Amino acid sequence: MNFQKTLLEISQSLVAEQVKALGFLCSDLLHYNLTQEEHATNLFNCLTRHGLLTAEHSHLLTELLLIIGQRALVRTHQLPQPTNQISEYRKLLYNFSQSITDGNLRDMKFLLHQKLPENKLERATTLQVFREMENADLLSSTDFSMLKSIFDSVYPALNKKIEDYKAKQAVDRRPVAEENGPKDNMHSGALWNRTGGPVLDGPNGTQVGDMVCGKVEPLAIEEEGSGAFKVVHEEMEKSRPALSQVLPSYPMTSKKRGTCMIINNENFMTMKKREGTTMDEECAFAVFEWLNFDVEVYRDCDRRRILSIIKETAAEDHSQVDSLVCMVFSHGDEGRVFGVDGRAVMLQELKAPFTGSRCRSLAGKPKMFFIQACQGKKNNHPVTIEADSDAVKPPTIPSESDFLLAKSTVPTFYSYRNVEQGSWFIQSLCQHLLTLVPREVDLLSVMTKVSDDVSLKSDPSGLKKQMPNIDSSLRRNVVFPIPQAPAPELPAADS
Repeated sequence: MNFQKTLLEISQSLVAEQVKALGFLCSDLLHYNLTQEEHATNLFNCLTRHGLLTAEHSHLLTELLLIIGQRALVRTHQLPQPTNQISEYRKLLYNFSQSITDGNLRDMKFLLHQKLPENKLERATTLQVFREMENADLLSSTDFSMLKSIFDSVYPALNKKIEDYKAKQAVDRRPVAEENGPKDNMHSGALWNRTGGPVLDGPNGTQVGDMVCGKVEPLAIEEEGSGAFKVVHEEMEKSRPALSQVLPSYPMTSKKRGTCMIINNENFMTMKKREGTTMDEECAFAVFEWLNFDVEVYRDCDRRRILSIIKETAAEDHSQVDSLVCMVFSHGDEGRVFGVDGRAVMLQELKAPFTGSRCRSLAGKPKMFFIQACQGKKNNHPVTIEADSDAVKPPTIPSESDFLLAKSTVPTFYSYRNVEQGSWFIQSLCQHLLTLVPREVDLLSVMTKVSDDVSLKSDPSGLKKQMPNIDSSLRRNVVFPIPQAPAPELPAADS
């Protein structure tokens, strides 16, 4: 009650233009256009519904008020220290709006006259103009070309700020990682029996024998984005904000999580049959249905059918769901998977229809792709770990935001599949989702555990290895709500 009173008093202190500015700053957090909102109580209610503003965690409110220059309100209501939840991109555009005069704005609208509808420009504020430019794909956090062209004529000095922003972003995007916990190697028959051995998920799919699996504690990984994460000494842990305050989760409040497409290619015209893939399909179907996805299975699809499924799904209205999952089980090569007709589909072709500019109802929502296929024809050989390495190559990050692309193996290498009990990668993924989702573990941590698990598997000779590859442009944690239904029992593997 006291916190609600505080929010009411703050809302009464803000004028309509300040509320619209707060709505603009929260655009990436809420995925709504709130630049027309004039009542702060409505905005605060929206932030509360999405778990971004509570009495215990009001750091976002502090940050918002400081951005719009309301330090007195922060001091008067004794609000906590801010956390870096508003993107530097939003802050930059807000700062532009504070520099642009009415005359500048009039000139900007004139230059945009042929690009945006007149009814969108007539009474628009500077922030609303920026929002309309974003909606028309004329402006984004990675594309300032149109805005720079306008500023050249209207306010050239602002282009220097754009260049400074881009330079800072280039420096800030440097991932760091640290490894915690001992490795406890042990034999496991969870996925493999005495007769069914792994086969390759490349075009030829050769048999290579039984498996010995290992178990290891997951790596603890922190990524530094917009300066939000820092590697700290142990004695500083107590003073560091909780991870949920620094990096919030994507909203998972809809009735359904979203669509989960499973494209399962088993029988090929010119390539070896992918025996064992039915087990992957059954396990993935059970787990993602348990996670409250609408699961749709497509079997033995050629290139044209795969692309048709992708485009049709992207054209659907996803506004009432939280996310999207696409799983492809097939033969493959580097950067591509094969249809049953032997024709390749590039991984970028799978993702492209779901970018924010082409599928607006999924803009700002996590889009998760899981690819079980070879990415080349090399065997991954084992190495002995003797010490921590300071030469870790950081993963590549795609330019599109809110994507997770999880491939069963790194580029140029084979991927393995048991002919009776499914692939190393998909079976590990399903098992760890079942055990870690109820513990509210975020998806990237789950994938780290999967990578640990798969990386320790090998054939009896110890010469065949596999290392999953995770590309992420997620801006938040993906934390699936704990399902109300009992966890499914996956088909048991022989010990």
